[in-house]
Amino acid sequence: MESLNSYLRGLKGSENVRIVDHPDEDRTDRVMVAARELVPGDVILTERPLLHTSQSFARSFRPDPSIPTLPPDYQRVEYEFIRRYTARSREQHENDQSRDEALFNVAMKLLSTDGVDGETATEAFPRRRKDYERGLKVFLKLVKKEYKRNAAATAATVDEEEPMDVADAKGQTKSALKREGDDAVQISSPAPKRRKISGPESFDTANLPPISDLLRLVSILETNCHSRAHSFKNEPVAATSPDDADPPRDESLGLYLAGSFMDHSCAPNATVVLRGVSQSPEDAGVLTLLCLRTIPPNTPITINYTDSEFIPTKERRQTLFRRGFLCACEACCGRDIARAGICSGSCGGIGIVSPTPIEDGSESEDQADDSAVEDPSGETLMFSCDICARRYSSQQANKFIEAEDAIGVG
Repeated sequence: MESLNSYLRGLKGSENVRIVDHPDEDRTDRVMVAARELVPGDVILTERPLLHTSQSFARSFRPDPSIPTLPPDYQRVEYEFIRRYTARSREQHENDQSRDEALFNVAMKLLSTDGVDGETATEAFPRRRKDYERGLKVFLKLVKKEYKRNAAATAATVDEEEPMDVADAKGQTKSALKREGDDAVQISSPAPKRRKISGPESFDTANLPPISDLLRLVSILETNCHSRAHSFKNEPVAATSPDDADPPRDESLGLYLAGSFMDHSCAPNATVVLRGVSQSPEDAGVLTLLCLRTIPPNTPITINYTDSEFIPTKERRQTLFRRGFLCACEACCGRDIARAGICSGSCGGIGIVSPTPIEDGSESEDQADDSAVEDPSGETLMFSCDICARRYSSQQANKFIEAEDAIGVG
C-alpha cells in the first residue's frame, strides 16, 4: 500500500485523491476517493499508461485475428509485456529494476482479476479462463515466429565490420596508407567478423514468461484496462470480450495503476478521457480523469465501465455481470428512465411512467401491493409516475411490457 501511495504522490493531481480500503464493509478491495471537494470541470488526475498499444513494441506487432479468444488489442499489450520481460531476463535485471518495471510488478500483484476469476464472472462465463489460456498458447507460438523473423532480419543487417574477401581487405589497407602519407603505419587486413547480435531480437525462448503470468495480465486487462475505439469515442473498459458477438476490434488500449482504482456507477461522478495517438504521439494513451458532478471529500470516485448509460437497467446489469459484479448503483436500484411512458394520472400527462426494481424483503415490496409485476427477465418491478406518484396495477404494467416487446425495448 505504501508503494502505491508513493506512486500516487508523483502524479499530477495527486492532492485531489487518496486510495483507501473500500468504505463498503462487504468489500475487501481498495477504491479512489476524493481528498477534497471536487466540482464539475475539475481535472482530478492525469496518468501515463504502464502498458499501451501505442508503445513501440506493441505497435510493431501484427496481431493474428484468427485467435478469437484473444482480441488484437490484448495481443499487442501482451507482446509489449513479453518484450520487456525477455529483455529483463536476458540482462538479469531482476535485482536492479527500473522504476517502470517496479511499478508494473506492483500492478501485477495489486490489481484485481475479478473480471475473469471472480465468482460472478465465473458464473457468467465458466469457460472464459480456459478460452484465454488456449488463445495464449497459440499466441506464444506466433510470438516465437515473430522473434525468429526479427532475429534473421537483424543478422542480415550487421552494423559492425562485415565479412570481406582478401582483395577488398588489401584495397582498404592501400587506401588507408595513401590517406596517411609518410606517417602511415603498415597494417594487416582485419579478420572477417560479425557483430554479436544483442537485444530483444536475440532472446532465448527459455526466457519467455510462463502462461500463468500472461493469463494474469489478460485477467487484469479484462478487469481494469481503459480503451477507446477511435479519437471521438471514450470506452473506459475493454470492449473486446471473447464472448462478444461483434468481431474483434483493434483498439487503443492501456493499463494504468491509479486508473484501476475508480469504482463503477451507471450515474458516475467522473469520466475518463484518453489522449489518442493522432492527437499527440508523445502523449498517446495519457489518461485524464474529469469531474462531472460535485464530489464531497472521502466519497468514492466513480466512472461508467461501459458506454451504455442509455439502455434499460437489466441490459446494463447483464453487461456488467459479465465483468464480474452485479451493479447496485443508484441508477440500477432506482427508476429505469430508459423505459418510459406517458402518465395518464392526475399530473395531466406531464409525468413519466417507468419501472423501479423491487428487491425481496424490501420495504417497497410491502408497498407494491397489486402493482408488482414480473417482467420476462424474471425481475420484479413496480411501474409508477415520477410526478404524481401514481402506481400502475400489474395488469396495466403487463400492457406496458407488451408494448415494449412490440417495439423491441425492455
